[in-house]
Amino acid sequence: MEEETAEIVGSKKKPILDWNIRYKIVLGVARAIAYLHEGCLEWVLHCDIKPENILLGEEFCPKVSDFGLAKLKKKEDMMSVSRIRGTPGYMAPKWTRSDPITSKADVYSFGLVLLEIVSGSRNFVQLDPKVESHQWFFLRWAFDKVFKEMNVEDILDHRIKHCYDSREHFGQRDPNDLNNNNPLHLDKSH
Repeated sequence: MEEETAEIVGSKKKPILDWNIRYKIVLGVARAIAYLHEGCLEWVLHCDIKPENILLGEEFCPKVSDFGLAKLKKKEDMMSVSRIRGTPGYMAPKWTRSDPITSKADVYSFGLVLLEIVSGSRNFVQLDPKVESHQWFFLRWAFDKVFKEMNVEDILDHRIKHCYDSREHFGQRDPNDLNNNNPLHLDKSH
């Protein structure tokens, strides 16, 4: 498969990706972001994590692309003051207020991409007809479904909801998948 953008969200042209492939994509992107934030000699903020900047290679191996807005900083300089960069709808709220940015800005954007992958919808598409469009907020919708209504299934992509395994949601995957070398650990101090 040649590289292409991750049209895993609401695409009518591409085949629907199953949960295992989506999991592989999410895990790969998380590892890439962790590497940018913790594995490089310099601290790299991508500043524009979104589905269009995730390329899928052979066997759906994800590659984070488009570093045009990225910032390169010294490890000891973990906060950065910068003009607002990124794509509306994916930028962390703190950044839009011109607060200093940290790696949390990329983690926030990744969280939105993750939610899009799980739900099969873009974050700017209104999914609740009971809410007026000017009040629509994708994260609030997902939060309410999961934590207020306690119904994870409501946020899942309806096209493959029947394949959902709640054991995976509640962390009961094969323990061999989780090891001490798991690069998904993101230090919450920055």
